[in-house]
Amino acid sequence: TDNDVYISSMLGSQYTKISNFKKARFHFEEALEADRTNPDLYNPYGLVLLYEHKYDEAIKQFERVLDLDPGYMYALENIAETNKAKGEIEKAINTFIKVVEKDPTLSLVYSKLAIIEDMFGNKEKSEELLQIAKDNLWAGNYGQVGLACYYSYKNDTSKALHYLEQAM
Repeated sequence: TDNDVYISSMLGSQYTKISNFKKARFHFEEALEADRTNPDLYNPYGLVLLYEHKYDEAIKQFERVLDLDPGYMYALENIAETNKAKGEIEKAINTFIKVVEKDPTLSLVYSKLAIIEDMFGNKEKSEELLQIAKDNLWAGNYGQVGLACYYSYKNDTSKALHYLEQAM
């Protein structure tokens, strides 16, 4: 039933929050068994697999989201993150660019690209991307979280906390 799917997905989400990925995976699989057409189930299930370093399985789940809902840009962003975690930086960059092409105002993606460029010593390009991220902040918290990630990466705790506070 719909209630069973909802309860299983909520349990999966709660277990993800406390890093009990085995139980989270179990509950998401239970929900997916009952509803194979809901992209909102595949995406968090894919995140659990990403956190477990099961990268290829995670990408399959995010691709399933896109099969069901091609406009679900956060699944595409999660594919980029998974490629980055796999060490496939060129694939990650190309996928982040696809996200930007779908939504050029998504601040979070610019922050993530700024981190990658900085990692490879492209300081000027990193600063340009960071400025675009700042210019595209909106009332939601997604962009602020991206900037917090960037400044955390740069070990600038003060700015990272500033953006986390804004996100909250």
